[in-house]
Amino acid sequence: MPRYNYDALKQRRVWSKTSDVLPALSRVAADPQAMRRVAAMASAFSARFSVANAATPAIDGVSTNPFVLAAYAQRAGLTSPYQIDAALVGAKMFSSLETASGRIVEDIVPGMYGWSQVPSAAHSVLTEVDSADARASGLVRLIALKSGPACINDTMAKRIGNAVAEHLLAWAAHWGVTSVEFTVGMNYSTPSNSNHKDYQAVRLAEVGLRAAGATINRSCEAPPLAGQKRPVALAGGLQATLNGVTLTMRERQGIDLWDYVATPTPDVVMEISCALAKAAAPSAVLAPAPALTTSGLVAAVAPGGLRPPPALLTDAQLPWLFLFLRHYVDELTP
Repeated sequence: MPRYNYDALKQRRVWSKTSDVLPALSRVAADPQAMRRVAAMASAFSARFSVANAATPAIDGVSTNPFVLAAYAQRAGLTSPYQIDAALVGAKMFSSLETASGRIVEDIVPGMYGWSQVPSAAHSVLTEVDSADARASGLVRLIALKSGPACINDTMAKRIGNAVAEHLLAWAAHWGVTSVEFTVGMNYSTPSNSNHKDYQAVRLAEVGLRAAGATINRSCEAPPLAGQKRPVALAGGLQATLNGVTLTMRERQGIDLWDYVATPTPDVVMEISCALAKAAAPSAVLAPAPALTTSGLVAAVAPGGLRPPPALLTDAQLPWLFLFLRHYVDELTP
């Protein structure tokens, strides 16, 4: 993939626990519909988490790497090969749940805000579409949901871009509309953390649409700035028209994605994160911070004497909320 100047796409997002998080929690707690969504999502998450596939680790010559095992044993000061079991269980569970969680989000969250799932066979016209909203007359909004900031590679970007260029007219016909909005969406993270493969999917769609004879009403790129070699990736995405069908396409990460999905509902990321906190730790207890090696964990989850609305979360669930919210911002301050 060619290299671009991505400065226009980067938007650093900083939230304060006191001035951003607590007021949003109060708004959610005061909104009966928001409270019902939080409860419904928490219940749905809990049910799905309990049955999500978590592969059992195995020493079989395939599932593990002897060089990694040796390096870990040396770094962790292990004295017996039996001690490797705990590390393998955690590593394999994270890996398995990383795959399963994307589908869990797809199955649960968009539907809470009026979107429909789009079932499809592999390698079909609708394969790259996960969720759709056709409530507006003449318009369908489509999303390809991806787990996080580094999950899209060059092959996936090419596949998404090609699908948009090749199937735009079929999508419009399928939903009986003349306008399509397509989003490449990241379930969490921020524009600053993206590997920009989501942008490359938009760029490749533009390349394909140009080749198909589309009119590009707004390009997603601009020529290099004076004295520079890299073309500029533009915020706001692509706008094109092909055979009377208008396309708007862009990438959205984390807060921007879920605000788009839930429009005009405010505080949607707070609702999702509250649901995750309730599902993850229904019997949470407050505990002093131990010595940790994970960078930033204490600062991220420390409640700092803050208390949530009791109808929404317990005091002990608040650190869990902060842990999840940290994935939607570049910095979470006291």
